[in-house]
Amino acid sequence: MNEKEILRELSKFWKSTKRVPNIPGDDALFIKENTGKILSLSIDCSIEGTHFNRELLTMKEVGYRSMAGALSDLAAKGSSPLTALVDMHINQGVSKRDINELYRGFEECCNIFNCTIGGGNIAYSDCFSISISVVGESLNVVERDKSKEGDNIYVTGDIGRVAGFFKLVKDNADIPESILTKFKHPIPRFTEMQKILKITDVHASIDISDGLGIDLGRMADMSNTDMFVYFDKIPVHPSMHIFSREELYELVVSSGEEYEIAFTAPVNASIPISLAKEIGKVKKGNGRVFLKAEDRLKEISNAGFLHGNKKPF
Repeated sequence: MNEKEILRELSKFWKSTKRVPNIPGDDALFIKENTGKILSLSIDCSIEGTHFNRELLTMKEVGYRSMAGALSDLAAKGSSPLTALVDMHINQGVSKRDINELYRGFEECCNIFNCTIGGGNIAYSDCFSISISVVGESLNVVERDKSKEGDNIYVTGDIGRVAGFFKLVKDNADIPESILTKFKHPIPRFTEMQKILKITDVHASIDISDGLGIDLGRMADMSNTDMFVYFDKIPVHPSMHIFSREELYELVVSSGEEYEIAFTAPVNASIPISLAKEIGKVKKGNGRVFLKAEDRLKEISNAGFLHGNKKPF
């Protein structure tokens, strides 16, 4: 199957809207301006052996998770998604059926958030990889570098189930359905973040893609602050209590690809716990993150996945 045949097959997934008219096969995608809103753009990639393993996920699940990871960056900024462009590098081990299943996964995720797949590109390569560019729009600009001394630190959802999944796979143990679901079908937190921005200012935010410790560390470093997180305040799903407390310390602070949002907001913000939970405080400092558990204080600024250090698969 050549490039022309593949693109003809995939064009059925490329949708048009009034804001994003689409002519399949054209050189560019056009977005009609919406006065008063700010465009937000992001890009993310998923590489076989680094971000996914086909022994653990179906092709449709690979597609869904890849799109969720890209869209989560927009969610962290309080944006609403408009469209996505998909660039795939496929090898000889990827069939026509595989490509269709990938796109069904992309489509499943996009449909949840009224986002279109605007088009894309495909090429043959020795390495199977997916790169997704996403475009959204927002009424606010929320960056990483504006956390302030005295802010509270919040997270959406719960933290740790993805790392829990990998530990159970490594231990060849039974995996509870709720842990499996979080790994295979993460939900970008568009709804929560947009509701939060209607309640309060958000000074800084980041999606948790590499680990709570390392991602908070990025916010702290860019804001020239320190962050103190209290373990007993971190929301942990009941299914994670199959692990010991010592195991939970490690799993919760280092779990990547959670696609929850960590953010800081003023101390007087009244954020319902259904949207996000307070887990700590921002203090004057120089870019470090500390975990307080019992009477121990441990730096976790580098807890998580750092490309170049190790491979999860």
